[in-house]
Amino acid sequence: MPWNYVHVASIQGGSGRQVLTGPAHLNTVLVNTKGSGGNTVTLFDSAGSGTCTTIGIIDSTASVMGGFDLAYDILLKRGLLVYSNTGVGPDLTVVYG
Repeated sequence: MPWNYVHVASIQGGSGRQVLTGPAHLNTVLVNTKGSGGNTVTLFDSAGSGTCTTIGIIDSTASVMGGFDLAYDILLKRGLLVYSNTGVGPDLTVVYG
């Protein structure tokens, strides 16, 4: 399967960004640069309104060397919403097909 990617940078705490719309295969989320201010990011299978399913919560300030990647390999039914809960969100690359 050919993979595509989208870059998501520094979403401010208390806001989100609709990254993908419609069904898709979420392969990997790469955390390129850590967030700050105790940031966590929640990933939702969501079209932006109505029904949403939590995929996972990322502690983007985790103590790691350099960046890190999270392999999901799941099918999204509605799309992908990335929501920054607090602080300043990380620099992410979302890989999907």
